Amino acid sequence: MRLTLVIGALRCGGAERVLTSLANRWRRDGHTVTMVTLGDDGEQPYFPLEPEVSLSPLGVARPSRSFLESIATNLACVQALRAAIRRSRPDVVVSFLTRINVLVLLATLGRSVPVIVSERSHPVLEPLPRVWRWLRKRLYPRADAVVVQTRRTAEWFPPRLQSRITVIPNAAPFTGVPRPRGAGCADRGIVLGVGRLEHEKGFDLLVRAFAEATRGHRGWELVIAGDGSQRAALAALAASCGVADRVRLIGRQAEIQRLYTEADVFALPSRWEGFPNALLEAMAAGLPVVAADCQTGPREIVRDERDGLLVRTEDVDVLTHALARLIDDRDLRRQLGAQAARAISRYDPGAVQQRWNALLTSVAGSGRRNGAA
Repeated sequence: MRLTLVIGALRCGGAERVLTSLANRWRRDGHTVTMVTLGDDGEQPYFPLEPEVSLSPLGVARPSRSFLESIATNLACVQALRAAIRRSRPDVVVSFLTRINVLVLLATLGRSVPVIVSERSHPVLEPLPRVWRWLRKRLYPRADAVVVQTRRTAEWFPPRLQSRITVIPNAAPFTGVPRPRGAGCADRGIVLGVGRLEHEKGFDLLVRAFAEATRGHRGWELVIAGDGSQRAALAALAASCGVADRVRLIGRQAEIQRLYTEADVFALPSRWEGFPNALLEAMAAGLPVVAADCQTGPREIVRDERDGLLVRTEDVDVLTHALARLIDDRDLRRQLGAQAARAISRYDPGAVQQRWNALLTSVAGSGRRNGAA
């Protein structure tokens, strides 16, 4: 098939990583794949694309300083998308992220090309401005399929849309060999966090919990990989908690797998999540995990006390207790890490890809026009 995939940009992020992986696999399977981005004019993708994937950066997305400027920018995006989709002559269009989904559905009005749109987080937790909510409500029924990552997100959508919703989780990576964690393996004393340094990721909670949980374990350190607007605030918080010398903010890391194999505990303290790639990666590497029990995401992945620990969101005390349990109990770390590596087979990349492939085949062969509400 000829597939056109659309996203805002190909920078470092979970949605970007998933869509890049899909593009590469579909190209290796023999499909003709065009990746369209609204921005990224002149930028190289953060995650590598197969050479045969055609990259089409439109360079039309830009910040708007007023409501009228915003309207003009979005109209330009729709026009550019319409032209790009016409040039690529797709059998199916696949779009990621809410606003991009809306723009793609506008750009394909009146055309018979099937469209799959994908939500990458729980809509309740990332509210949109009213006009975007109205557009989503009106336009999503025109999509041939709506992909979400969790059953709870699927249930959020209205009954009239349920027949078009498909739940497909992210795939777990199996790109490296999990670190051996047997009795003869030396611990490094590292708690690892991975993600954007933004409020929703909750790293401020993790710094405070780490400081309390390691009062009797001065040899342990906290390593956080990622960048964002909270970096300076987190460094200041670590200093105020007396752990500045044991908290390392190391920025974005291209070789993330190495960090998982070197760590002893993984923590996901998020205030909210969609379907966290970092949690899948940590479990695939055989790490014992502590994850905040957000409305969506971690509970679908972690079975509490069996292959990880779930804790209440925004509760530093329970996060501290869970970290302390793992830091104090090497056998528990070994047990949960081994269970995590086995449990994550539910998200085998091949099986997840097959679900996407089945949806592509169904949508391409349905003959349904995306203009039919």
